[in-house]
Amino acid sequence: WAPRSVYRNMRQITEAMNQLENQLGRDAHDYEIAKILNVSLHDYHQMLYDVNATKIFNLEETISNKELAENYLTAAND
Repeated sequence: WAPRSVYRNMRQITEAMNQLENQLGRDAHDYEIAKILNVSLHDYHQMLYDVNATKIFNLEETISNKELAENYLTAAND
C-alpha cells in the first residue's frame, strides 16, 4: 500500500521523463526533470525515493503472498 501522492508523483515523473527524452533525443538528467516538475533537486530525489520504496514494498508483499499460497497448497496436499 502507498499514499495516492506517491502514485501521482510516479505518473508525473514518468510523463516528465518521456517529454524531455522526446524533446532532447537522450536520457533526461535529474535536474531537467526537477525543473519540469517545478521542484528542487532534493525534492525530486525524495519523490524518487518514495516511489522506489513503494516498489520494493510491493515486491516484498507479492513474494510474501506467493510464499503463503505455496505453503497453503503444500499443506492442503498433505
